[in-house]
Amino acid sequence: MTVLSEYEEERRAKIERNKAMLESLGIEAKQDAKPQKNAWTKKVVDGPVRRSTRAPVERTRFGYDEAPSEKFGQRQSKRVKMLRQKPATYSIAFPPPRTTSLMERNQIVTTPKNVGLDMAETARKQQSLKPYSVILDGVPPHTIVTEPTITGKSCKELTLVVPSDSYVGHALYPVGKLATMMWLCPGYHPRFSLLQSHQVWTNAMVIFINVDLNDRYTNTFERENNSLFVYWFARSSLAEDHPVLQQLLLGPRSNAAPATDNDTSLQRHDKPCLLFFRFAQVEDAMCTSPRPHGAWMCVQGPYIYGGQLGYVRHDAEGYPSIRFKFELLNAALFGEPLNALLDRINSENERK
Repeated sequence: MTVLSEYEEERRAKIERNKAMLESLGIEAKQDAKPQKNAWTKKVVDGPVRRSTRAPVERTRFGYDEAPSEKFGQRQSKRVKMLRQKPATYSIAFPPPRTTSLMERNQIVTTPKNVGLDMAETARKQQSLKPYSVILDGVPPHTIVTEPTITGKSCKELTLVVPSDSYVGHALYPVGKLATMMWLCPGYHPRFSLLQSHQVWTNAMVIFINVDLNDRYTNTFERENNSLFVYWFARSSLAEDHPVLQQLLLGPRSNAAPATDNDTSLQRHDKPCLLFFRFAQVEDAMCTSPRPHGAWMCVQGPYIYGGQLGYVRHDAEGYPSIRFKFELLNAALFGEPLNALLDRINSENERK
């Protein structure tokens, strides 16, 4: 005997009470005649079975006493047979072969990627430009001619060849930093950053500056007695303990540098620091009429080899970046036209 739960007993009791109430009211209780789920019942057909007339009609329409699918298959096979037997009405026309003269006329002459720059021709054209020839009138030019055979090496991995003192004060052509860097390492095409004013080599350092650039970094020259000095602003991200600045601080010194008590404790070196400067935004020397104040002609001229530098001092406060003062140790080799141009630039800066 199955033992019912308390809920089932209460449910059955309610069903019995409801049935008794319906009987007392004269209402028969509805029987649950719900068919079983997924149950299949056979349909009983009382009348005759209806037959479709589609098959006889299809036979009459095709005219043959055969199924329509068979007739359709025969028609399709006939059409395929006709297409196979029908000759092609089109042809692929190939263009006539080109003649030798036509091929020679349309031949594209490819230029190798590593064609060497004709530096001599480029220098000759640049020297003939009026801004260069007028502003640097009297400054001796030097044409850089080199054929690099090794590429891909950084200047930090290469040894710099210090130019002869006979090139001090010469304007270097072709114009640009690349030709100058190639001049310092013959046979190489060095990798370097065009945006950096300092270039570090294994045995030296090179500084590139623009004179009178009309920005907050004013690189100027200054004369004291018979000596020529230059002020250079380092990159703002370089702190005093940076290896680049330490190489400048501990390198060759000027006689004008102040003596310090702890000089003997520092590890000094004799790696030279070379200067290359160019004039940018100088006054238009070709203009003879008075020019309004602040009217300048932007000229990116060639770099001039300034020789070796000697450290004097540096200022870390009061400027947007660390300012260095160097002496041009080979300034005595500058010609009179270059000295006159530097003096004119200094007077213009003082007037501002």
